[in-house]
Amino acid sequence: SMVGVQIGMGLNFGKDWKVGLAIRPLYRFYYPLDLSFSDVLDFVPPATKDSSEFENLQTGMAISSTIGAMYAPEKSNFRLGLTIDELGYTGYLSSSSEQAPPLLRQRVNFGGLYRFDFESWNIDVQADLQDILGYDQFSFLRSLHLGSEIGWDYLGDSDHDMGAMLGFNEGWLTMGAFIDAYILKLTAVNY
Repeated sequence: SMVGVQIGMGLNFGKDWKVGLAIRPLYRFYYPLDLSFSDVLDFVPPATKDSSEFENLQTGMAISSTIGAMYAPEKSNFRLGLTIDELGYTGYLSSSSEQAPPLLRQRVNFGGLYRFDFESWNIDVQADLQDILGYDQFSFLRSLHLGSEIGWDYLGDSDHDMGAMLGFNEGWLTMGAFIDAYILKLTAVNY
């Protein structure tokens, strides 16, 4: 489990290419055995437990980064993207436990999207392969993510301002709905 913020920036290169970088300072809680989400909440201020109560808990502060590139032809509904998460493997700057959590492994992801435009709404169909280098053991089904999003644009920025999602994540059915109010996005999902 991790707590942090993400700061990102994107740049356009010509009409068809976009490149982005995100930096994420984070604090990671890693317990090598089963730990429920409600156990993790006990550490969030105002904390009801001290990390010493979990003998094997490993914690550490790190700065993670992601870089990505997208090919999006100006007059096309098709896009291709490539991202590298945890660029250069993410290690820890400091640790409050005897042993820092394991490194956050670098992942390379590749995907594409096609948008079917209708008058007041549209449908995005997307597919991506995550961790395509599969350092440990590549599994096509675990890496494959398929999704669709039906949405409406009310603010005129060409992004969906509200919509519904349906897809498959590592072979499991996912679904959800969202409302994007420009500076705040509310999403309810099941995956």
